[in-house]
Amino acid sequence: MRSTHTRRSRRRVLALGLCAALLAGCASGIAGLAAPDPEALARAGKPLGYTPSDFPIEYAGNAAADQIARDALDDITAYYSSFYPDVFGHEFEPPTGGYFSIAPGEGHQSGCMDGPDDQIIEDNAFYCPRHDEVAYWRPLLARYAQDYSDMQVGLVLAHELGHTIQAREDVFDVRSIVAETQADCFAGVWAASVAAGRDPHFSYNPADLDETLLAWALELPSEVGSDPDARGQHGSAFDRVSALQEGYEQGPEACRDNFDDHRVFTQAEFSATELQSADPGNAPYDMAVAYAQTVFGGFYADRFTELGGTWVAPTLEFGAADEPSCASAETVSYCEVANTVFISDADALQRVHDEYGDFGMITAMGLAYGTAAIVQLGFSVADPQAMPAASCLTGAVASALTSVNPYRISLSPGDFDEATVMLLSADRGNSIVDTGGVSAFARMDAFRAGVKGGVTSCGVTG
Repeated sequence: MRSTHTRRSRRRVLALGLCAALLAGCASGIAGLAAPDPEALARAGKPLGYTPSDFPIEYAGNAAADQIARDALDDITAYYSSFYPDVFGHEFEPPTGGYFSIAPGEGHQSGCMDGPDDQIIEDNAFYCPRHDEVAYWRPLLARYAQDYSDMQVGLVLAHELGHTIQAREDVFDVRSIVAETQADCFAGVWAASVAAGRDPHFSYNPADLDETLLAWALELPSEVGSDPDARGQHGSAFDRVSALQEGYEQGPEACRDNFDDHRVFTQAEFSATELQSADPGNAPYDMAVAYAQTVFGGFYADRFTELGGTWVAPTLEFGAADEPSCASAETVSYCEVANTVFISDADALQRVHDEYGDFGMITAMGLAYGTAAIVQLGFSVADPQAMPAASCLTGAVASALTSVNPYRISLSPGDFDEATVMLLSADRGNSIVDTGGVSAFARMDAFRAGVKGGVTSCGVTG
């Protein structure tokens, strides 16, 4: 994040969805965030009657990662085949060159490898158009299964099979960042199939989906500050997670129609001036805190009339609250009684800055300012949609910083990535903010809605 200069309303009662939809006279709850709720779906292990797949993979053995890959490829090819005629007008053709499991020291190679020691496969998975094959590095898939979930393994392979769709439909003549995020979108389509219970070898677990989104943000983005038009570019954490969620929510038609060279991405190259800094694009902690006060205070002061309220800027205080009802176990919180954003531990907030980057910390503070906005608009912090709405409003603020704005502060390459990782990491075991038990998927989805649609997309307009 960089600077271009030197550096109460009446409470509205919640309404249940059916009440709001069907009964006259019901009070209004927070609206406008109607994306699928992963937490509403049953948690599970394997489906009833699960039988391990014997899907053919060359050189696959008894390793757990290979069995997960068999199960995944079996289900993914079946699901892609099921929607393909309606979406593309003909049958899906799986890779004719086969599938390959490669590990060190075994002497194996795929058709696209120059030999068993070809570095192209190490810590990688790929679709190779030249031989129409899919290959993966078995230790990588094993690590993904251990560190994240079986679902992460399946989605990596769904991404590679997404590239086969591009080959079949002759749409590879786009920038790399477009091709890679479109393949992410198709992976998200398969994730929705698992969530809907269509897959015989995978059962849905919302925690697995949250872990997968975090893996997409931590493991798969291109280097921060790299050229978005470069060959092999995969996109930022925000770009990749957004594409996966788009496929999950909107289906294969969105993947077909929404990815071309006109698509807007957040991946951006560092300027020559930014590269002169020891930590490009990252403001020091004290400056970032000041930026947060300036941006959120100014944004809501400017936009609150549009939302139907009058903004009273909360004070920002550090340390324990004098008012007992304001006590919080989280590093950043909003206290309605005192209209105060509290930082319970300045050292902890600085650790958030150091771990997630300046805009990761600013986003955490933004959730507290967003909660203040919701309360001042007459909603309760106990509303199940309060945290998604605060996330959405924070996304709207981030979006405003990408264009000319009166705050004379703008985003740097990597800032959207920092926000993405913070939002996906701040789960119930995290002490940064109180997420209200809302899934990482829902928080991130709402933030994206605010980035794309602004404050009017957040369901809190008076």
